[in-house]
Amino acid sequence: MIVQPALAPEVYELEKLLKQYPVSILATEKEIKLREAMSWVDVNWKVSQQISNLVFMSQPVFEYICAHPAKIITGKNLIMKEQVEG
Repeated sequence: MIVQPALAPEVYELEKLLKQYPVSILATEKEIKLREAMSWVDVNWKVSQQISNLVFMSQPVFEYICAHPAKIITGKNLIMKEQVEG
């Protein structure tokens, strides 16, 4: 059985944006940074800022990303599903 852990609504908001736009997050022990083409940012400034604010200004999102096992986080792997035996 797959159980979805309880997450802050902001994590789901970020997942939706990462699935919709060509942005990923590089998360290592030394840094967290957005990976987005500058040409895309120039045209999508407000969305880029929205994603940035979620990643860096929302404590639940930032903590979730820091604890995430993937080095590159996208809309496909942001939300981790836990396998629970039942």
